[in-house]
Amino acid sequence: MAKTSPSSSEPGMVSAVLAMMLVQTAVMIGVVAVPVMAPLLSETLGFPAGFAGGFQSLAFAAAALMTVVAGTLVGRYGAIRINQLCCILTAIGLCLPTLAGVDRALGDMAIAAFAAGAFVAGAGYGMATPGASHVLARVTPAHMRGFVFSVKQSAVTLGGLIAGVMVPPLAQWLGWQQTLLLLALGAATCAVLVHPLVKRLDADRNARAQLDLGAVLANIALVWHTPSLRPICVTAFVYACVQCALFALYVTLLVDQVGSTLIEAGWLYAVMQGTGVVARIGWGWLNDRGVSAHNILAWIGIGTIAATSALASANSDWSWTALLVVSVVLGATTVSWNGVYLAEIPRRVAAAKVSAATSGTVMFSFIGVVIGPATFAAVASTSGSYAGAIIGFNVTIAISVVYLLSTRASGAASPAH
Repeated sequence: MAKTSPSSSEPGMVSAVLAMMLVQTAVMIGVVAVPVMAPLLSETLGFPAGFAGGFQSLAFAAAALMTVVAGTLVGRYGAIRINQLCCILTAIGLCLPTLAGVDRALGDMAIAAFAAGAFVAGAGYGMATPGASHVLARVTPAHMRGFVFSVKQSAVTLGGLIAGVMVPPLAQWLGWQQTLLLLALGAATCAVLVHPLVKRLDADRNARAQLDLGAVLANIALVWHTPSLRPICVTAFVYACVQCALFALYVTLLVDQVGSTLIEAGWLYAVMQGTGVVARIGWGWLNDRGVSAHNILAWIGIGTIAATSALASANSDWSWTALLVVSVVLGATTVSWNGVYLAEIPRRVAAAKVSAATSGTVMFSFIGVVIGPATFAAVASTSGSYAGAIIGFNVTIAISVVYLLSTRASGAASPAH
């Protein structure tokens, strides 16, 4: 059992959770702002309808690269400093697409500007979760971890909610460039706001920590050689594929398939994300009260299959109420699994290995988020509809649920210390 740090008092825990939520919200906005306004960008710059899938995949490719080294970076520089760096990278990533201008004739230059922005913002996103897990594992009592990690992780969906509500109307009112610059200013401000916590929460950093490839690979090996983490890794990979394809293309799907306006689709996106905020906390509460992570994640997978199957049949005849119901169910399932799986990691490894194990485990989910959006967009484009992509994704979810339930006994194993 790890020693309880001086910062594990309730006020210290609350300030740490709020700071990590602030950063997580900012970096999430950084990677979803462009996909949320994708239909407007397609109209303005002539980008193909599914380009948001490629943008999201590129962002998460960068996130995958950075999350693997994040555990070592946190150990060397401190979790709060790394979270500040995440905010700065997010701000830069939001600014870079504005170099594309508003001229369709720019062509490849515009694509390069958006690609660069996706990569840089994704790099910021990738380092945020391991740093936050390092902080919260230190300041949170063991019996509250499921709840606290879910509360912190709900900031991801909070960022999506804010983006869904604010970005479409701002982009239509101010223009997409000014909107991205405004969001960049917000991300940079977050870096300043969390700075007072550096002295207290970065006190455990080791300036001599080695930044080498061996340490990076060791994070992945640690996870794969911990049997009780393997089904969690597989689940994270599959669920992340579906979740991030949804984040990237939900607005575009609603506009193209259902005939929603950009603002209507943004509100439905926000409803989905807002429900996810509440659901993540609810699932974490159940987890802390003895419901196993394996069971919760299996329920979420079954709910995701039901909700996405309904989405595949949505069309212009659907009522607003029907679309709201689907958005709510998607939020309660597809969007809300992350906190439960992250809270499971400190239960399976020694306290000193939480950051490294989180980096290694999150790597598997980031492989999913790299593959998911681009694959979904490619299958939808090839087949001429979104239904084929949804069916394919649901088959993989069903397989992962069966595997998850078949390994419940190993999931009950005690953590190695």
